[in-house]
Amino acid sequence: MSEPVGRGLIAGLREILEEEGAVTLHETHISWVLVGQKRVWKVKKPVDLGFLDFSTLARRREACEQEWRLNRRTFPELYRVVRPVFGSEEAPCLDPCSAAPIDYLLEMERFDEADLLLNRLLAGRLGAQEIDALAEAIAKLHNGLKPVPAESPFGTPAAVAAPMRQNFVQIRARLDARLAGQGQALDALEAWTEAQLVQHAGLLEGRKSGGQIRPCHGDLHLGNIVLWEGLPRPFDCIEFNAELSTIDTLSEVAFTHMDLLRHGAPGLAARLLDRYLERRGDYSGVALLPLYGVYRALVRAKVAALSLDQGDRTAAVCQAIRLAQALARVRRPHLFITVGLSGSGKSTLSQLIVEQHGAIRLRADVVRKRLFGLEPGAHSDSPLGGGIYTPEATTRTYATLAQLSGQLLADGCSVVVDATALKRAQRAQLAEVGRGLGVPVHLLHLKVSPAELRQRLARRAARGLDPSEATLEVLERQLASQEPPLSEEGITLHQFTAARGAGVVARVQRLLDDV
Repeated sequence: MSEPVGRGLIAGLREILEEEGAVTLHETHISWVLVGQKRVWKVKKPVDLGFLDFSTLARRREACEQEWRLNRRTFPELYRVVRPVFGSEEAPCLDPCSAAPIDYLLEMERFDEADLLLNRLLAGRLGAQEIDALAEAIAKLHNGLKPVPAESPFGTPAAVAAPMRQNFVQIRARLDARLAGQGQALDALEAWTEAQLVQHAGLLEGRKSGGQIRPCHGDLHLGNIVLWEGLPRPFDCIEFNAELSTIDTLSEVAFTHMDLLRHGAPGLAARLLDRYLERRGDYSGVALLPLYGVYRALVRAKVAALSLDQGDRTAAVCQAIRLAQALARVRRPHLFITVGLSGSGKSTLSQLIVEQHGAIRLRADVVRKRLFGLEPGAHSDSPLGGGIYTPEATTRTYATLAQLSGQLLADGCSVVVDATALKRAQRAQLAEVGRGLGVPVHLLHLKVSPAELRQRLARRAARGLDPSEATLEVLERQLASQEPPLSEEGITLHQFTAARGAGVVARVQRLLDDV
């Protein structure tokens, strides 16, 4: 039996499905998607693009079943069933009207496309709450995935490099007169990529041996995430090529981060990355984020280039290449250290640094709990000065903050340490890390009246959502033993009397403009 060429089949299916209401057709370079009133049906195109092969009936069936299985990890409510198509291309049917199926389709529930995170972002309806929930969802997905075995071919330096190199080949193959000017930029990005692969070969090997190569979603851009019943739900993962989806977990989140940047939301991008890293505690591969980000930007360039025949995507290709260039640029890192009593607004101020500067935040409360095997939101039930808050535990916490700060700064990332840092020795320990790397160090001192602090801690305790376990008793001890920062400590000091309000935001922006 000859393989269906596709378009006639789609026309016939559309006619059948329209018996239940109007159906619109959407087309990508690998699928036809028929969108009805309550259901959506996806049919694989009979194509072989090298990185995927749907050219035979057996391969399309396998791809449909794999897509159904993998996407039910994150969105079981959406993916209903794989259905065989019978009959002929000229007269298809969904009932067994022929001896054997001629093709397969994937039936799904329909959602409101306005709730795609991409569309919400473009409409100005994507905010901090959704981004935090998305970071939590990605971290939860990655934590639940089983690392590949040591003998697996996935995640080796060669496996990481292969799709990156393929991007350049496939984009260059589509460079027509409209894109001729992008050749030089691609040459520079290719040279940069090769240099990064050599520089980080050991780190790439370490990511695999450390268990961070996992069967991920693989295509986690904003158009593949929808807000469903108030929560971000990823769908449409890569089912057709395990080499593209069995990847470093940081490569996965780098895609979403890059896509937020691509659509003009750097603050949300930084917030997503910060929240994700905090929830997973996975800082070991941060030096690879520029490499992964450039790769992901060029994936978008490739997808746009492959769709040039379906409309003028020249601007999209050029935009993605420009973003890749921006992600490859080196920025001088800075170290920011908050200083302040519990409840003074350190987390609010550090969040501003994250979103306006792209810094990675290290929260002492979260680091402390991770040292004792606790989740960030868990309560340790520690007595005052005991449990996870003994002097020894505090010493371990600051030592870990210093170690992680040094690693991230050496990797080229700005860092904001969110800690009380009420002792000169603690501040000196953190600042010395920056000085040793030649990195500018800034102390951000928040001064709030004790009366206001007592009110804030009472409100925070009532909400019960913060990783901090500071009580009024803790605050009183801090007030009695604090060592306020002085200019004589030799660290650039910035005084704040509040962490909220337009004036503080503007002042933080001026500070960052000068660094």
